[in-house]
Amino acid sequence: MKAVIRTLGAVLALLTAATSTLVAQTGPRDPRGHDDRRPPSDLPERVMLRAPRYPPPVGKPHPPLALWDLKHEQPVSITTYRGKKVLLIHFATWSRVCREEVPRWYAALQKHVDDGKLVIVGIVQEQHPDRAALFAQWKKISGPLLQDPVDYLLLKSVPVFVCIDENGYVRSVKPELETIEKKFINRKYPGKPARILENTEEPPNTVVTRRYAHDSRMADDLIEHGEALLIAGAPPQIKEAIESYSEAIKKDKKNARAFFGLGVAHQMRHDGPDAESTDRKAALDAWARAVELAPRNEIYRARLVENSPPEKGHSPPYAWIKTARKQIAERGDTPEPLAVDPFAEGRKKEEARAGDDKTEHADTGTQKENGDTAGSR
Repeated sequence: MKAVIRTLGAVLALLTAATSTLVAQTGPRDPRGHDDRRPPSDLPERVMLRAPRYPPPVGKPHPPLALWDLKHEQPVSITTYRGKKVLLIHFATWSRVCREEVPRWYAALQKHVDDGKLVIVGIVQEQHPDRAALFAQWKKISGPLLQDPVDYLLLKSVPVFVCIDENGYVRSVKPELETIEKKFINRKYPGKPARILENTEEPPNTVVTRRYAHDSRMADDLIEHGEALLIAGAPPQIKEAIESYSEAIKKDKKNARAFFGLGVAHQMRHDGPDAESTDRKAALDAWARAVELAPRNEIYRARLVENSPPEKGHSPPYAWIKTARKQIAERGDTPEPLAVDPFAEGRKKEEARAGDDKTEHADTGTQKENGDTAGSR
């Protein structure tokens, strides 16, 4: 009997060791369905850790955030500004509220930027980053501006203002311009710097997200790989992004985030050198489905409206571009060029053809004043 017990004990020990090894290799399962296993040691681990909700809670570290500048020349991480107070402004130029409020914030706080007390980082929710560059030129906005083409932080509307202290902790998500100097800029916050997680200071690494997506084949991982590819922005990767989003939709046919990203991918390819004849309609169809699944998401709705033919009696969301160009030229400057000009004659004809049967999708509560979408409030 003792021999049997010893044998069973040895077998149990072997099973325990094997289980421990398996857990160590694969890691725990994330409650949101992500596979937390680490990539092989030869892969750099640069996966950004998405916040479960945004804006993040006050008093907690701001999640890692690294995106490309508007020229797609330099990646920028908010940890670059550790040691200074940071004001993140998430905005979009299709929003009337943003067009009115954001320049006011920049102008009022410029003295604190000049004194080195504050860094303002603008994150634009735009399909076409050069439109944000033109807006910044028009309104004389300076400082780092980053593009988020895929709504990476899962915002539902803009503008969003987030105050981050010198140590990387969120101190306010609803600051007021009249009190921000007293309540944030000149306030001292005790404590130690928040830990900067390894390999989170660059945009998401497509090599790593590809491995995660390949191994798990789960909708969330496939979507995150698609987002990483589109943030990288290289034309050869757009086809892979479309495939990744399409597979995610097969896994989860009611995932609004997947449909939104698929629309972004098709529009990117449509605007690039590898455009296919079906891309324009595919983008509008995908965005329409995203809006259907998430009707309260103003960013999804705005992306559909801004790329659809304008309804009768409504100005397009980018009607401000004409005024901006005129006023910039009157100052003696050359307006920033647009790779995709919404007012080019050929563009208007092409959009009209693509939108012949899409008008119903664009019936999204667009306001008449200044061509604003429902997302611009």
